Amino acid sequence: MAIRNSGSEARITAARKRGAILTHLHAWEFADAHVVASLLHLGRTSTYTTIRNLIRSGLVSALRVAGCPTPIIHLTPAGASAVHRLIDGTEYAEMPSVVYPSKLNLSHVQHDLLVQRLATRVVTRSDTCAALSARQIVYANLGIGRGMPLTSVKIPDAILLDHRPDETRRTAIEVQESPESDAITERKLAQYFEAIQRGEVYGVVYASTSQARLDQVQRIWHGKLRRWWYNSDQRQWHASHHGDDLHDAQITGTRLGLANITNLATGLYQYAVL
Repeated sequence: MAIRNSGSEARITAARKRGAILTHLHAWEFADAHVVASLLHLGRTSTYTTIRNLIRSGLVSALRVAGCPTPIIHLTPAGASAVHRLIDGTEYAEMPSVVYPSKLNLSHVQHDLLVQRLATRVVTRSDTCAALSARQIVYANLGIGRGMPLTSVKIPDAILLDHRPDETRRTAIEVQESPESDAITERKLAQYFEAIQRGEVYGVVYASTSQARLDQVQRIWHGKLRRWWYNSDQRQWHASHHGDDLHDAQITGTRLGLANITNLATGLYQYAVL
C-alpha cells in the first residue's frame, strides 16, 4: 500500500511540475533550463530529466537560437492544448499560445531569458508575489500610460504583483543590457515616474549585468527629470522645456530599485556586457 501511495504522489508531483512549466511557457513563450530549475527548485539532473520527459511526451520542443549558448524550449500544439485545459476559466485563458518557432519573438532571447530568471527568482522566494510577462501585460492592457495613445504606452519587461493583505502592489521590471543615450533613459524614467504618480505601478526596478547602466539610471533619476510628450505627427518624443520638471521626494527616494544581475546571466552570453 505504501508503494502505491508513493507512486501516486510521484505522479501528482510530476503533473504539478508539468503544469507549472506549460503555464510558464504560455505566458512567456519560451524558457531555458535555468528558468525551469528556478521555477521548480530543481537541481541540474532533475531539470534536464524533466525537460526531456516533456519533449518525449510531445508537449514542448527544444530549439537552438543563433548567438545564444543555451537551447530554449517552447510549447508544441499538443502542449498548448494541454495548458489551455489547465488555465480554463482564468484571466489569461483566451490569450493564444505561441507554438511555432517562426512565431516566437526571438529578437532579444538573452534579454528575455534574463527577465524570466529575475522574475522567477523573486517569485519563488516569496509567498505573496506573482509575475506578469510582457505578453500578459499587453493582453490585459496593463501598460504604463494605459488609456493614452498606443504610441505613448510603455510596456515593462515584467510586472511583479505583491499580494498584501490590504493591497496588491505592482512593481515594474526593466532589464537594460544595451547602452542607451541619457535622453532615452530619462524619457523612460519620466514615464515610470508619472505612472507612479498616477498609481499605475508602485515602483520600478532597473536591472542589468552592467554596473555602468545602473549608475546611469541612478544619476538621471536623482537629477533633473523632465516631462516628455509624444508628437504623433512627427513620430518623435520631446522633452518639456517649460520648467514643469518632475518633483516628488518620496518617489525619488523610495520607488526606484537597482539590481546587478550578473549572477543570473550564466550560460546566456558568449561575450561580456560592458
